[in-house]
Amino acid sequence: MSTISLRNLTPSILLISLLLPLQLFDAAVAKESKKGAKKPDQAAARALKKKIEEGKTLYRLNGCADCHSINNKGCKSGVPLDGLSKTRSLEFIKEHLKDPEEHVKKNAAAYENSPNMMPDMNLSSEEIGSISQYLHSLPVLKKDEQKQEKQQDNQQEKQPDNQEDK
Repeated sequence: MSTISLRNLTPSILLISLLLPLQLFDAAVAKESKKGAKKPDQAAARALKKKIEEGKTLYRLNGCADCHSINNKGCKSGVPLDGLSKTRSLEFIKEHLKDPEEHVKKNAAAYENSPNMMPDMNLSSEEIGSISQYLHSLPVLKKDEQKQEKQQDNQQEKQPDNQEDK
């Protein structure tokens, strides 16, 4: 068996044998850096999910369903909030929650010149941010569910007429 001596190695082989571990180390560091880059994204996703959950709770606690509906649940006198992100930006929602009366005045065309019906909820900036994130995260109501909602509305409109006849 022969042993390898540094004296027997040519300068180029010696250089390669010294640099190869450095390249492997650099590759390992680069790989770990990429893994580390995912962590802030995951942390941001967790923070956003938490904010959305807080918004859902605040929606319920502030009685928003007394006027609005989500997924056919709640009152139908206010605007349904399903898929709100398809027609309104996050900033638009925040501004509306901050001061509904002023927001409707400034954006009359967006509200088809309808008067504001929403009361000022006196929400903190943090609450506005959470509720806005929640509302902005709501999916569009599926067409089948929209049909059911219309059928339910039609049935509700007919019921008072039938009850008056009795």
